[in-house]
Amino acid sequence: MTRASSGFTLPDLSGSRAAVTAASGGIGLGIATRLAAAGAEVLLSVRNPAKGRAAIRNLLRAFRPLSS
Repeated sequence: MTRASSGFTLPDLSGSRAAVTAASGGIGLGIATRLAAAGAEVLLSVRNPAKGRAAIRNLLRAFRPLSS
C-alpha cells in the first residue's frame, strides 16, 4: 500500500478464505494485501484481467520468500 498503515492489526487468518471485489487497485488491493499478510487465502475479483494479473504478480512478489 502506498499510504501509511492505519494502525489496526488483524488477527491470524491462517486457514481462512476471503473474497475481495475491485481488488486490482486502490482500497480493494489494499484490503487484499492486508488479508494476505494476516494469512488468509484471498480471491481477487477484478473487471480488467490485465490489471488483475498485475495485482496477483505484485502480491506474490510481496509474500514470496526471496530466493538466494
